Amino acid sequence: MSPLANAAASDSPLNQERAQPQPSPSLPPVPSTSTQPVPEPSLVADDLDKEYPSDPSVITYRHLLSPQSLNYFPLRVIAHCDVDAAYAQFERVRLGLDTSTPIAVQQWSVLLAVNYQARALGIKRLMNHHEARKICPDLVIVHVASLKIGEGEANFMHRENPSVKTHKISLEPYRRASDKIIKLFQRSVPDGEIEKASIDEAFLDLTIPVRKLLLARYPHLAQPPPSSPLGLDTPLPPPPELDWNSSDWGVPLSALGTEGQQPSGGWPDVALWLGGELMERVRGEVETELGYTTSAGISHSKILAKVCSAYKKPSAQTVLRTSAVSRFLRPMPFRKIRFLGGKLGIALENMFEVSTVEGLLSVSLEEMQRRLGEESLWVYNLIRGIDQSQVKAKSLPKSMLSTKDIFPALEDLSQADPWLRLICVELIGRLQTARGEVGGIEGNDVWPKTLVLSWRNADLHVGDIRYHHKSKQIPFPFHSPSSPTGPILVLASRLLAEVFATGIKVTHIGLCFTGLERREEGQRGIETFLTAGGVREKRERKEPANAIAGPSTTTNAIHSTSPRKKVKTMEQQRLSEIKNDGVSTLNASTWTCPECRKVLPVPPPLCLYDNPSFELDRVRGEHQDWHVAKSLQEETVGQFSTSSKREGIGKPKERKKTIASGGGGLGAWLVKKK
Repeated sequence: MSPLANAAASDSPLNQERAQPQPSPSLPPVPSTSTQPVPEPSLVADDLDKEYPSDPSVITYRHLLSPQSLNYFPLRVIAHCDVDAAYAQFERVRLGLDTSTPIAVQQWSVLLAVNYQARALGIKRLMNHHEARKICPDLVIVHVASLKIGEGEANFMHRENPSVKTHKISLEPYRRASDKIIKLFQRSVPDGEIEKASIDEAFLDLTIPVRKLLLARYPHLAQPPPSSPLGLDTPLPPPPELDWNSSDWGVPLSALGTEGQQPSGGWPDVALWLGGELMERVRGEVETELGYTTSAGISHSKILAKVCSAYKKPSAQTVLRTSAVSRFLRPMPFRKIRFLGGKLGIALENMFEVSTVEGLLSVSLEEMQRRLGEESLWVYNLIRGIDQSQVKAKSLPKSMLSTKDIFPALEDLSQADPWLRLICVELIGRLQTARGEVGGIEGNDVWPKTLVLSWRNADLHVGDIRYHHKSKQIPFPFHSPSSPTGPILVLASRLLAEVFATGIKVTHIGLCFTGLERREEGQRGIETFLTAGGVREKRERKEPANAIAGPSTTTNAIHSTSPRKKVKTMEQQRLSEIKNDGVSTLNASTWTCPECRKVLPVPPPLCLYDNPSFELDRVRGEHQDWHVAKSLQEETVGQFSTSSKREGIGKPKERKKTIASGGGGLGAWLVKKK
């Protein structure tokens, strides 16, 4: 059993400069005090490792006890943990099947996920489910959850034969299973930082828990020897010997081609070893409480932890210490490294005509920067395992998305309405879960700022650059309780109607909430006021003669907690501004631009709690933005034209030459390659 629980946070020397020593005769002896640093054994095995950083030769008490060193090498401990064949495991636990059962998760006609038992029988991802059944008649195939047209709420059901013509796929049950794992991580490692990387994986910063465990296991490290003149800069005493060859989850150098004595990694290796013990306990809790097996990687950075987590899958973990990084990474295709697997990885392969990390190591930093720009220092460091990016907890999603590919193409809003309603049902369901309204994370009073509609033009082909999705967005007003037939449907229908008004057909519809954030206390107070019946009581009062008709009655009631005179003055001033801008009342259905005299329609407010000037502000703001963009375009074109004539620049060949020489960085280079 890990002694981590015995290390109380309040007693941790990480929060104080000095602590009382707790000598233990069974632990390695403290070396005699010396003013000269005592170097630890070198970690460089041979000249092959010169491209890789090694652990510092001297680890001091400051490295261990100073809060400023928490996020930096050499005692930093980062873990990456993911669920083995996640979707298949989620279904196995839901159905109560044995761990030896071969399982595949189906989406329409192909297999989306396959567990390791099925893979051993020759079943592969993206295989047709009929073909998979022929290979393994005993294969359990489960279709992912789906929503059906006409269902008024988010009813995620696992139907046997859903139709692409009437159903929409939903991964929400898997998201909820993922949330349970993240909560368990947070409970098991309360002093660590947890970053959810995707639906089936997370990063854990174990630096603080490991240091507490270090001080509990080796209490003589709580403070430097009193007689040492160097204070916190005194080197730590020699670490205990670790037998990595006997470990089930370490990476022995012999497995990577190094024979003979294993070099000692000093205290950084001890920290990683303790991180391995900690992750072994956490993974055991996930399997015991939730029934899921996981694989993990532990190292000094996110990049290395991610790479080594797949080394011994499934249901295993790997500790990658610095002395093993070189031989571990060199034969690996560099596109397996995080961030290098997409267009950038393909571009690097084509440019330098190499595919492995070892091949890319031969490219000097000067050459890389000359051809890819200054930003390529980041790539140069990545292939050497150097990564200082922090593990950051993500308590809120940045966005929520629901989409549907539709064939045949939709030609008008009446054809799109059933699908739009279904998408609204799923998206509002996700928002309600995040807000805790439907069994989600409690206390997350979140609300999106913007609703984004995306679509794809059916008349464009895959090779056409215009084929990619286009989008329109609109501010999303707060309302409670949230409803899939409320403002979200009204707003989405309005945006999509504008799309169909241009005469195009669409084969894809998507809705996305962006700008999710917790609401301020004032906003929550208004919600409480509305829920408590304040609006109903205010409505019964007789409105003043100059009250604005329609929905603004509710708005005036909401603001009535402020001095009445002040609200009235603000409304009068607002009306005056609107009159000067081309309309005479908040209920006007049009607005005339004072600059170009164009008359634009102003839709009515969406719901009872909306400010009556909301739509007017939106229409006016969008049109004024158009004027600003037009002015900037004219100004830019004029300056470029004048400059080109005067200096003789801007010719196509010269621009191409500038990009080829490395100007513009990685982004410009990739744009050029398109």
